Amino acid sequence: MKDNQVERPVLLVVGAGASSPFGIPTMRDFVLEFLRTSDLVKEFVELNGRVTSVYGKLELPAQKLWHIQDSLKSRFNKIRNRRDYIRDDIEEVIKYLVPEVKKGSDLASALLNQVRTLILDKCSFFNFDLARSVYDSLFDEILRYTPRLDICTTNYDLVLEKVIEAHEGRYHLTDGFGYGESTMEYRWSPHVFDNIDSTEEGIIRLFKVHGSVDWKADTEKDLVVKLRSTVAVKLKAIQMQQKIEDLLIWPLPVKEQMKQLGEKPFKDVRERARECFKRRNLNLIIVGHSLRDKWIDDRVRLSVEKYRSNLWYIGPCPPDKDYLKSSRSNIIKKRFGENSIRELGQKLG
Repeated sequence: MKDNQVERPVLLVVGAGASSPFGIPTMRDFVLEFLRTSDLVKEFVELNGRVTSVYGKLELPAQKLWHIQDSLKSRFNKIRNRRDYIRDDIEEVIKYLVPEVKKGSDLASALLNQVRTLILDKCSFFNFDLARSVYDSLFDEILRYTPRLDICTTNYDLVLEKVIEAHEGRYHLTDGFGYGESTMEYRWSPHVFDNIDSTEEGIIRLFKVHGSVDWKADTEKDLVVKLRSTVAVKLKAIQMQQKIEDLLIWPLPVKEQMKQLGEKPFKDVRERARECFKRRNLNLIIVGHSLRDKWIDDRVRLSVEKYRSNLWYIGPCPPDKDYLKSSRSNIIKKRFGENSIRELGQKLG
């Protein structure tokens, strides 16, 4: 932080739209990816009947909906870039399948496993060089005003961690994990969020309130671990002689989510993230988030209305929220990238 700058706390709220420029699908894109790649599309159509509203835009007769994959392969980019083609997203698909699984449907169970595998795979790989370039610019702008940065995200992907870790020495990542028994894993230690050296600059606290693709549960030892690579995942599975449980908040009915959210690590991370929204004179920057998540929506509203935060929203299609129309809100209707960051820097200044 520059000597002549007044320190202002900053909270960055990151949604799927912040990762999509780097190759991570949004929840809407996941519908297309699923329908394009699943070998059970015909069966899914017959099971669901409606499936998703995407079919209505493809001009295919109802009895031939299983030819969706051929159409997607030839028209994928056009469909992906037209928001009106898709009115449902992968969350709706999951919410439909879960009750069917409970009824004992083997097909629904197989489809649900395919969806989850797709999400885990697609959230694990991205354009690192582009992500690093964009986030470097963003961090340079933000850290002019504060020596430390808090980030709250509902994303499962590893974009933020990989970018921050690439700057070892310049930034110091605190994500709730400490060293485990080996260099291949970290163990959940939420106290690391609290034990911050107030004199050290470049500290970034990352609160992943919906979990992460590299968070796993060792149910045998009642441990939450973060595994550093796919090799570590396989080794851990062999050691445990069972499948590793993924620690993600899947888009499930509210009652089912609430049980998981009340357990570690989600209870710990949400409690600490909640406090970040309660600071006065806060610069609250939201990037690519739909604000459909009620917990995030409530926190943002409280921050603006009660704690008088200054709010900046970056995204081409801001959601219809009354607090985004307040005098304390600034909207940048652009995709997350160098241009929107440049405009953010001008407005922050």
